[in-house]
Amino acid sequence: MNSWYLDNHTSWPPSNSIYPLLISIHINTNDERTLNTFLSDKSREYLIKYGPVGARSFSTMNFLNDNDIPSYFSGCLTLTLDKNPNINNKDFIIAVDAPKEIISFLKTKTKKKSLISLIFFQLMYLFLHLNL
Repeated sequence: MNSWYLDNHTSWPPSNSIYPLLISIHINTNDERTLNTFLSDKSREYLIKYGPVGARSFSTMNFLNDNDIPSYFSGCLTLTLDKNPNINNKDFIIAVDAPKEIISFLKTKTKKKSLISLIFFQLMYLFLHLNL
């Protein structure tokens, strides 16, 4: 399972009908409600039963290991995909939901002509209506 959890706290853990391979999970460790959900007895049992858990981020790996849930750093599963030669590169970067400090930092580290800062819903509009 490759995902960022939890937008819907009632959907975790997944159904008992799913036999998961937990290879690339990210947990928002800045959200107390999410942390409490992952530390519930039911969640801990699930993660330990199907673990060790591959973590997309070091913060996720450390959170799980610090709470006696075996974990290892896997990175994001999408990093294993081949580049699609049919996609034309654009000469800009889109930073979604990034703080101003991150935008400033990125501008110092790129030669791209534009760095566009958006909130998530603006990004979805671009994808849906402008075929970006």
